[in-house]
Amino acid sequence: MSQNQEENAIDEIMNQTKLDLIPVPDELGNRINKWVQTKKRSKRSSKLKYSFGAAAAGIILAGTVLLSPTAMSFAKEIPLLGAALSWFEQLDESKGVKTAEENGYKPANPYAFTVGDYEMEMDHLYLEDKELFFTLAVKGGRINDIVYKDEYGYNFKRGEYLEVAVQSKDFKRNEESVEGGAATSGIQKISDEYYVMMKHTLYVDPISIEEFLNNPRNTLTFEVSVDGKTSSIEVPIEQSKIKLGKHFTQNVNLATESKISFNVENLSVYPTRMVLELTGGTEEAFLKMVSNEKNSPFLKDNNGNVYPLRLLQVNPNDYKLESRSTLYFDQEVKELNLHVKKETKAELVVPLNIIKE
Repeated sequence: MSQNQEENAIDEIMNQTKLDLIPVPDELGNRINKWVQTKKRSKRSSKLKYSFGAAAAGIILAGTVLLSPTAMSFAKEIPLLGAALSWFEQLDESKGVKTAEENGYKPANPYAFTVGDYEMEMDHLYLEDKELFFTLAVKGGRINDIVYKDEYGYNFKRGEYLEVAVQSKDFKRNEESVEGGAATSGIQKISDEYYVMMKHTLYVDPISIEEFLNNPRNTLTFEVSVDGKTSSIEVPIEQSKIKLGKHFTQNVNLATESKISFNVENLSVYPTRMVLELTGGTEEAFLKMVSNEKNSPFLKDNNGNVYPLRLLQVNPNDYKLESRSTLYFDQEVKELNLHVKKETKAELVVPLNIIKE
């Protein structure tokens, strides 16, 4: 994608996310803008994905599914294989989920329901220490009338969109999170019918998760709204099978070539992903360290398995990297190292603790 095309795609995303529905604090907005500029300077050739979470009270995602499938290049015509699964497999998120499901971990089965004239299916539902995520597939209603195909794939017609809101009735919002949640979306055409696909993440209060696990329940309750119509659904879930994360304290120093030091604080290993937390240093030095995709940090275990890391969160003196692969189920992994490429092409290798929680 050329620089002009990339800028147009970013403008399109920003215009279509209905920012009046999603208040973003100035401090966060400045960090987002700085991150976008860093990405532009690095001239990444890969697909850029942007998602903004609702900041309203409760866990409500409104307007977050308006991200352009054109800009994200998710949408393309595929054989009839099952709309939601086929689209989800194109996302990085599917790698860890696939690992979990191959190891028999899937606490909820696909759940079909309707909202007004729309047929929907919720799948890939996983509960973590502070997050609840799932996919949604939507068809029917106005979708066939408001979608068109351009040179990049399928997109909503100008001025049209599908407004979807999802609220959890079981969990409170995590007040430590700036965003209430986040989502990405795409469109596919299957047998002359259009499907809108979404992957949602809700940032939830860990205390409410603990309360849920301590009180036997067999369902999770959601309110799902599409274009103003709302349905309450109860999704069956095997509570006894829910696996939370393993958390390993690190407290390891990471010094960059510019003499700026970070401290590797924690590694959280979940059934579907891993999160590495760092503190200290400077925001500029951190973004410089992770902005070049070809030389971005990665994890590597004693069996030679590589776990790529991507930017997850940037706060003042507090940073998070995420791997969409996981070693949660691998009993043969005894050692794990963080690899950071230096400007001199040399590599800094930092041993991590994965034994003592």
